[in-house]
Amino acid sequence: MEQVREFWKNIYETIDTIDLSSRTLCGFKKFVRNPKNKFNLQPSCPDITTEEVQMCIAKTSNFSAPGPDGIQNIWWKQLTATHGHLARIFNNYLKQNAAVPIAFVEGRTILILKDGDSRLPKNYRPITCLNTGYKLYTSILNERLLLHI
Repeated sequence: MEQVREFWKNIYETIDTIDLSSRTLCGFKKFVRNPKNKFNLQPSCPDITTEEVQMCIAKTSNFSAPGPDGIQNIWWKQLTATHGHLARIFNNYLKQNAAVPIAFVEGRTILILKDGDSRLPKNYRPITCLNTGYKLYTSILNERLLLHI
């Protein structure tokens, strides 16, 4: 187990910093602030609706592997009384600057043996299972971005 941790920690435990003064980010800031680009920093954003939540839930696989919260998609589908609450919570994240709890964005990583010697860490493939609530939220945001694009 220690060999596996040592092998993968350089990938999973590395935190990259962002250079906020980089040429690319400075150029983007300049572009966004230029009134000629008609880019609104505070665009009106409609509330996430219960219908959007239901649409994204309907697209999910019932028994896909859940994240650390252990909630499978079948439960979100069956417990329809939660859909309005999910919309409200997602709106708090999106529009009210509510802090997204760390537990919401955590994942559970498992290693699956590809082939070869099971004693060698390089023969495993990591898969990270994310919480289904997080996947629903990002799915709604993705759908909105695709419509906008």
